[in-house]
Formats: sequence, C-alpha cells, structure tokens
Amino acid sequence: MGERNRRDRRSPGREDAVHRNYADAIRRQAADRSTRTRAAVTFVHDFDTADGRTSLTYGQLDLRARSIAAALLQRCTPGDRALLLHPEGPECVVAFLGCLYAGVIAVPSPLPGRFRPQQRRVTAIAADAGTAIVLTSTASLPEVTAWAESLDGEGPESPGGCGILLTDGLGAVPPDAAGALVDTEPTPAPAPAAAPAPALDHDTVALLQYTSGSTGDPKGVVVTHGNLLHNADSIRRAFGVDRTTVFGSWIPHYHDMGLLGMILPALALGASSVTMGPTGFLKRPHRWLRMMDEFGATVSAAPDFAYELCTRRVTDEQLAGLDLSRWRIACNGSEPVRPATLTDFAKRFAPAGLRADVFKPSYGLAEATVFVSTPVGRDPVVRRFDEARLADGALVPAAGTGAGQARETPGAGASTTELVSCGYPADFEVTIVDPATRRPVPDGTVGEIWLRGDSVARGYWNAPEATDRVFRATLAEPVAGAGGPAADSAPSPGPGHRSERTDQANGPDRADRHLRTGDLGAVLDGELFVTGRIKEMIILRGRNLYPQDIEYEVRDRHAPLQGLCGAAFTVPVGDAGSPGGRREDEALVLVHEIRGRHERADLERLAASVRNTVFQGFGAYLGGLVLVRRGTVPRTTSGKIQRLRTRELLCSGELRPVHTALGPALARAVPLSAEDPTDRVGSRAGTLPAEVRRAP
Repeated sequence: MGERNRRDRRSPGREDAVHRNYADAIRRQAADRSTRTRAAVTFVHDFDTADGRTSLTYGQLDLRARSIAAALLQRCTPGDRALLLHPEGPECVVAFLGCLYAGVIAVPSPLPGRFRPQQRRVTAIAADAGTAIVLTSTASLPEVTAWAESLDGEGPESPGGCGILLTDGLGAVPPDAAGALVDTEPTPAPAPAAAPAPALDHDTVALLQYTSGSTGDPKGVVVTHGNLLHNADSIRRAFGVDRTTVFGSWIPHYHDMGLLGMILPALALGASSVTMGPTGFLKRPHRWLRMMDEFGATVSAAPDFAYELCTRRVTDEQLAGLDLSRWRIACNGSEPVRPATLTDFAKRFAPAGLRADVFKPSYGLAEATVFVSTPVGRDPVVRRFDEARLADGALVPAAGTGAGQARETPGAGASTTELVSCGYPADFEVTIVDPATRRPVPDGTVGEIWLRGDSVARGYWNAPEATDRVFRATLAEPVAGAGGPAADSAPSPGPGHRSERTDQANGPDRADRHLRTGDLGAVLDGELFVTGRIKEMIILRGRNLYPQDIEYEVRDRHAPLQGLCGAAFTVPVGDAGSPGGRREDEALVLVHEIRGRHERADLERLAASVRNTVFQGFGAYLGGLVLVRRGTVPRTTSGKIQRLRTRELLCSGELRPVHTALGPALARAVPLSAEDPTDRVGSRAGTLPAEVRRAP
C-alpha cells in the first residue's frame, strides 16, 4: 500500500552546494564584475514621477549589509534575534542581509500600525522570538517608538537605549560615489571595524518566519541558511530562471512568498527584483501589471485572488496601455487555484501580449521554506473528478479528463468538480498518509501530504511539542519497496551540500522523520492535487466537504456576492443549543460579504437561494447564513481566508451582520450582534480594524 505515493526526487550535484551560507552567495554577486553594478533590488513607490523608485546594486547592497552587520555585532551576539520593522523596500532587504552577515537571526515582521490587533501580533512575535534588538528606519521610528513605549517592559528597550537600531544611513553613500566604488574597486570597501564575523554554514539559523496563521496562532518557523539555498535552487530549476530574469512582486517583504519566494532567490542568482507595496496593489491592481510591463519583469507570484482581482478590476483603458509579452512565469499559490482564474486571466490579458502558457500553479508552505512543487516544463493539468467520490476521499476522474484513467469512472449525470495539479515535487520525498492511522494510502486516495527534504525547516521556535508533532512525524509502518531508494540508503546530494546534525527536525540523522503539512491532497498519474486543509475540513454525516468549494459555488451563482470573500465552517450546537456539542450536532455556516444596498425582502430571498445552492450542489443543509459588509471577513497578508478566525468572531459575537438566516439551534448557540437596521451595505468599511480587512 502506498508504494507509488512515497517518492524521492532529490537530485545530485545541486548548485546550492557551492555556497557555504546565503550571505556568501550575496558576497559573490557583489564581487563578480558581471553582476556588481546590476540593480539587485528596486522598489516602486510612485509610478508617476521620475524619482518614484529606489534601487540598490549588488555592490551597494553588500556594502550596506556589511555596515549593518558591523553595527549589530557591536550591540549583540550571533544567535540573538533581531526584529525587522520596515515598510516594503530596499531598506528592509539590506536590514535582513545585515542580520545574515552578522549571524544574527532575522525576524521579519509587519509594522505595528495604528490598530491594536496588528500591534498585538507584533508584540507576540517579539516576545516569542525573545528579541534582543529592533531594526527600523528613520521614517518608521515614530510608529515603532510608540509601539515600543507601550510594551511596559514586555518587549524591546525604549528608543533611548540600545534596543532600536536605525539602519538607514549605515553604509549609505551618494549614488555617484557608490557607482564609482563598484566600477573601480576590485572588491567592495571594508565595513567599519567590529567583532569578527561568525562562521556560518548550512545549519546556521538564518531567520524565524512567522506564519500567517490562517488556521491558528502564528508560529516562528526556524529557517537555516541551507534551507534558503536549497529552496532558491529548487525555484531556479523548476522555473528555469537565471541571472537575466527580472522578478516582480507586490507581496509583503515579511511574508514567505514575498521574501523567500521572490526576493531571496533572485539575489542568490544575481538577478534583479522589482517590488511594490501590497496596499498599492489592492487599491489599484493594474499597477502590478504596469510594474511587470515597465521593468520587463518575467516572473511573478501571487495568490489566486490577485489574478481574479486583476481580471475584474483592470479597465479596458488600462489594458490598452499594457505590454505583458515578456511575462513568462505567473506562479499561482498560497490558496486553492481555481481553473476559471487561469482561463479568465489569460483571456482578459491576451490582447496585452500575455502568453497562454504563463501560469504555474504551485504548492508550498513556510515549514518547507516556501516552495514545494509546480508543473515543470509543461502546461498546468486541470482534471475533473466525481464530486461524491471526492467527498469520500477518492479521486475518480470523469471520462476524457486526462491520461491514466482510474478503475472507476463517474456514473451518468454524476456531479463533478475540477482540480488543478501543482505538478510533482522534484526535491522532496512525498508520502500521502491517512492522518488518523499514519499509514500511507494508495494513489488516487486523499490524505495528508507528508514531506522530507533539505528545504524542510528545523522546526518551530521555542515550541518543542509542536515541533515534534509537525516536523518529526513517523509512519505507523515502514514503506518497503517504495518508489525510489529507501530513505535510509538515499544517495548523498553531493559533498558540501549539508553537514550532518543531530538537532535538525527533518535531517539525515532521522531518516524516518517527516513534515506533516496539515494539507490534504492526493497523487494521481504523477500529479499532486491539493484539496484543502485538515483543520478546515467540513465533515457532515460522514461526508467530507471542502469550504472553498462551497464558498466558490455560492459566490459564482449570486451577483451581490461576486468578487467578495466568504468563509464556510461548522459550529457545534449541542443538544442544549450551545457550543460544545458532538461532531454530529454541528451546523454548517457561511459568513459572506455582500455589496450594494438591499431591502430586507431581497436579502431574505438571497438567503433562501444560497441555502438551495448549497443543498443542490453539496447535499448539505446550510444551518446559517451571515451576510456582512465588504472587508469584514479576515484574511492573511497573502490573501488566505481565515476561516477559523471568522468562526471565532462569529461565536464571540464580534461580527456585526447585515442580515442573518439561522436555524433555531444555531440561533441559540451564536451570540450575534444586532443587525444593522439601515442595511446600507458597503457604505462603511466595516467594524473590524483595517489590518483584518484584506478583501479587495
């Protein structure tokens, strides 16, 4: 059982074996005459002015990073944690590299902002990481100061002490002087005198990447220099990128997709990275496409909603001025990939020269650094499966939807659903596992995706129990005769690739350890299909339902909901009509945003139609529909719907609905706030703070 589901695709002779650590990769680019004067990072903060962009060459980047490292080593020791509080831009990148140069563990974080939830998140990150110093810029100092002074001794020192370091100005030189430096000096100028730089290798911890928390509290993923190099090289080979590639991104720099998926691979290659802020994209989506055009960017990555947003919001006039013919790779990841998104985006922007084969549906997670898999050298595979059999945990293809038909085929008139393949991981050993029994399952059977490979992070910071549970999972039985060599006898990826260690959660010292991703999926005909998250799975009367399918079907069939966010989940109602009942006493709930102004009678008809859509499409009774204003459903910074957080807001009475349609038991179980009597949907931003209002 499971012989075809356990595969080892690790490749010998990898490029990442060349570098001792990630800082070494940057130093080599700065010392190389062919890349020293090349723009390494560019940030666009104003598209309409000549000085609306800031760039640093590799020579300047290295000089700034070494100067920041020198300042850090005068204030802390290698292994200390530095909290990075910068807006998007080159300053954030040089601060990050300065930490890596000094052997100080970088902790990228969003700025505290003005609202308490965001401030609480930053405070929690600083406390969990045990921050020794805060790095920020002069422009952000007032905001950071206000936050630091509010901690009452619970966090970093006040600005009057040595706890906050301003990075702008450290190593900065006028542009003409910087140009002269990199043009004439055989090597970059030395940084200020400081303690000797520590010895860094693949096992040295580079950063703590705090997860976005789509299904729970954020955790600090411990990422090593070796993880960064291995994953960057995986991206290089999977997408065919090189020094001539221009990466373009709007994803926040503290997010794994933005920093580890777009910026750091570009720098390791000696390529160029062009970025803009996420707020600019959400307000004016066409600016992302304009950036790709004006800078000749060839690679970008974004969640599915970003492509859908562009398709819907970019006007004909804006489209007419775009040239997207150089865009070669559009990575779609971080949330379920919808087939309609691929076709609609390609059709909408074909007049701008967008290639039909630009899309690369991808799978990844912070616990595996960022990138896991994508279709390599071919178009995405979209297949249609029997919906009822999928609910039972089996991928049964509909007739004529691809090679390698399964033994079963859907019956006549059976409902089907489309899934997009994320290719197959080239640098991970993948096992699909029954999460209850921890035993591998056959191909075509849905289970939890377990991974092994050199991109798997060390674990969660300061969380040994969670690390053991997630990063050190073991199968209930050995997988004898699996595809590829046995784990204990896997060939070495090459000398110098990774040193032996005993404390790595997923390393050669424990060949039986796996990363439990928490994601559900199946392998069929050599393709990995990701179907959802275990924690978000809806189980009703023994049937498995995927919340994103319910949300999409309802949104697609009701115009007032289209383009907005919804969250489907279950709420335990119990025999007494209060939370805490048995699994079979759970009620299906959909919280969905709505646009426009509506009379109560119209909302009641809409609720009845939504309930009918769910019953007809999924055979499930919708116990409750809660309509809220646009921007209410919380999302992560990368656009993921926070379904569990939405459920918490509902059950705590923090949602302010526009309209509710609840069954009797659910009405007793959920303490909803009073409905807005005006029904002026969309006239205000909503009742939640801005940092959880992620809907476009």
